[in-house]
Amino acid sequence: MNILYIFSDDLNDWTSVMGGHPQAKTPNIERLAAMGVTFMNAHCPSPACGPARASILTGFYPPKTGVLGNADNFRDNPGTADAITLPQYFSAHGYHTIAAGKVFHHPRGAGDEPSPYSDDISWDEHWRGQVGTKAPNPFPEQPLDIPTDDYFGRAFVWGPSPETTEETFDYQLSKFIADFVNQEHEKPFLAAAGIFRPHLSWFVPQEFFDMFPLDEIILPKVYENDLDDIPDVGLGFIKPLVQDELVRKDLWKEAVRAYLANIAFADHCIGVLLDAIEASDYKDNTIIVLMGDHGWHLGEKKHWSKFTLWERATRTTFMMHVPGMVAGQKCNAPVNLIDLYPTLVDLCGLPPKNDLEGNSLRPLLEDPDANWPHVALTYYQHPHNYSIRDESWRYIHYHDGTEELYYHPDDPHEWHNVIDNPRSGDIIRELRRRSGLGENHRLFITN
Repeated sequence: MNILYIFSDDLNDWTSVMGGHPQAKTPNIERLAAMGVTFMNAHCPSPACGPARASILTGFYPPKTGVLGNADNFRDNPGTADAITLPQYFSAHGYHTIAAGKVFHHPRGAGDEPSPYSDDISWDEHWRGQVGTKAPNPFPEQPLDIPTDDYFGRAFVWGPSPETTEETFDYQLSKFIADFVNQEHEKPFLAAAGIFRPHLSWFVPQEFFDMFPLDEIILPKVYENDLDDIPDVGLGFIKPLVQDELVRKDLWKEAVRAYLANIAFADHCIGVLLDAIEASDYKDNTIIVLMGDHGWHLGEKKHWSKFTLWERATRTTFMMHVPGMVAGQKCNAPVNLIDLYPTLVDLCGLPPKNDLEGNSLRPLLEDPDANWPHVALTYYQHPHNYSIRDESWRYIHYHDGTEELYYHPDDPHEWHNVIDNPRSGDIIRELRRRSGLGENHRLFITN
């Protein structure tokens, strides 16, 4: 089997298949969903680009990679300095591996040199073009009165790009991989396309903004007292000033519209890749994977961006097409993006790599309703800041020992922390047992 692996940066569950927002327009993602299995309860190993991608592509969770923030590199960590990444493992077993765009973190360094975060050694071939789309020149001013001393404060802007769709870097890298797929190949290939949008800043061609009339935009549901039962560590992750400013300046709908437009643009680029497979000689023996790297808040819990352990930041789009397996079905089992590495090894018949921390999704790709004993585990910033998600519950543990617990059948927006429920201890112990962390849910408390 060949593999086409598509990343869409900062893509949450706002796709027409996942149902995260009712106005999402993603026909190409729908097209892929009809070809395979959509994991409706899929979560990231970390709600940040660098840690998530390091985990997905090494097969190890952040505490092992040492990548707990975007400034960390798993090659600098003694325990994973010599890790064999997913593309390296496939290359060692006869595959030609090629990447374009943001697959690992930071695809470019200075000039034409690769960034050390891009792990150039992982690929047989690495396209070093730019990513994303161009902003107007001069760069627009930040529309909100918020600090601009960090990346978010500078980048939280949106509007039409001066480029045509075909001139954008994301389209060009998609076309590069599409052209590669349509070549004649002597080896099986693993081709990875890292589409940068809908990552900030939200500049895409005007045609994608036009798809979403501003006066028709539906805002996310919020709860006025949502933050009243959240521990201080969790409150420290959020950006309430951004939400307050958006409401004060009546720009919330504009920001939501911009995110939807950027997803629609990413979907268009995904369509270029799907068209290439469909037109190639390899459509009947190519696995297609699409995933975001984590979720994204757009005002829920008064937060914008990722960087939290709640559903908005951990849930993302994840689907797989495997020729000869189930098509057009949804799976509700709790899965993690870290499961990709062992899954591809399994599906392609490579020798098992037994040190990986994820689990092969093959049983769910054969039967989406199959028994699945695992849960989805997510870390952020600290080895003892983590969440555990199963079919019904989310448990959050912070490094100071504070906790949150949410019951999704009754509380899908995680508005009511039920950690004080008399049953919570038993529920948490079972979640921890299934996660592999051990049943004592207060085992890891550090001040």
